[in-house]
Amino acid sequence: MQRDIDLLAELENLTAQSSIVIYDCIEDSDGDLIWQELKPSGLFSLVQIHIFPDEVKARLCVVEGVTEKVRNAFSNSVLSIPTGFFELHTAGSLRQTDPRFISVTSGFFAKWPRSVTQTAEQWEIERKISNGKPWNIDMDRDPHSVRLDHQRYVHPPGIYRPSWPIGTNLTGNMSLAAMESVSFHWGDYKGKDIGTPTRMRC
Repeated sequence: MQRDIDLLAELENLTAQSSIVIYDCIEDSDGDLIWQELKPSGLFSLVQIHIFPDEVKARLCVVEGVTEKVRNAFSNSVLSIPTGFFELHTAGSLRQTDPRFISVTSGFFAKWPRSVTQTAEQWEIERKISNGKPWNIDMDRDPHSVRLDHQRYVHPPGIYRPSWPIGTNLTGNMSLAAMESVSFHWGDYKGKDIGTPTRMRC
């Protein structure tokens, strides 16, 4: 229980960047199985994942936006989702020869490119950040080290997908192919089925 409390403390800022919704499959008075959304009070709590009333037959945790906090929380919980699952979910492509597939025996993955638009100026800023030169001056050396006035670029907190330029449209904006990823991991906890579908998008 202490581990769950520690993980709950780690999740204090989780809902700002990610969305986690829990659904329970229960048996109603007519004997039919129905899904209902679990509405936790306050912030999302991993402790609630582990509490299974007798009427709960299965649980589905839907996650949108895989941050480092989400990855650590689910990998270190009693659900024990392998880190390879999240690595494959956020990877730019899928190859069955990838050794990370070996550690993910109860999951499946789907990826496809989706067309998005970005201003040419913003694309140039993204390129500089990814190249390790996040400043507005055209120089290799960090301008801060030689005390030059400059503007530094940083990513605000959020989820960033891999993307590749396709071309420039008539308005001068960049057309990009951004990776859309949907993954699903399932397991068993105390005889109950648990599924964790995840989605990565901007």
